[in-house]
Amino acid sequence: GGTRKTYAIKVITSTIDSIIRALGKKLPIIRCVLTRVAAFLILGKTIYSTFRILI
Repeated sequence: GGTRKTYAIKVITSTIDSIIRALGKKLPIIRCVLTRVAAFLILGKTIYSTFRILI
């Protein structure tokens, strides 16, 4: 913790989204990570729920 990973993910995905919109495209950005806490922090989902992987 404390390495600003959440901030970096949000900045990167926001930048990609801006580029996609500037090109006139509508493509979803899927933010998925391993843990529920991390998913909550980046406003995303876990890899398991995104791809319906049973654990």
